[in-house]
Amino acid sequence: MLNLLRKILGVSSEQTPARFGSYPDGIEFVRQRAEKAGDTEALQAIANGTYKELLEKRAAERQHASGIEYRTYDIAGINYRRGIANYVGQSTGYLKPQPTNSHDPNAIAIYSDDDHHLGYIRANDTADVRALRLRFPIPVSVDIDECYDYDENRRFLVGKVTIKYKKK
Repeated sequence: MLNLLRKILGVSSEQTPARFGSYPDGIEFVRQRAEKAGDTEALQAIANGTYKELLEKRAAERQHASGIEYRTYDIAGINYRRGIANYVGQSTGYLKPQPTNSHDPNAIAIYSDDDHHLGYIRANDTADVRALRLRFPIPVSVDIDECYDYDENRRFLVGKVTIKYKKK
């Protein structure tokens, strides 16, 4: 099915992450979510290759006159965390910097409300999070989904965190 979608959309597997997010199998993930939610607008946008524009339009529509804004980021390292399957679905958590992280002193960890380490903000997004000038720990909403890659016959998790903040 994924290869058929790639053929219809005219993208190769190397192009998929850049055009449809940073997931290993972005098109299939987005399609599964849209089908599950009955989101025909998203399914059409996937078929037309305009899904990114649809996401930007929806994000703009969510902004309120009160100055509330949302930023959404991918969760890195989610498939390496133990017990993460217990957190599939929507929940809340917080972001916490990890200046003593041996791999990246700018790392920002993502925790559930019960202090379970869920993963990290991707390294290329940490500067953006810090530029918001919010006080840590930053409350977030967490969305983790289980996906299945039929080509490789394996299950994997993908996740996003959303920061809701008042624009200054």
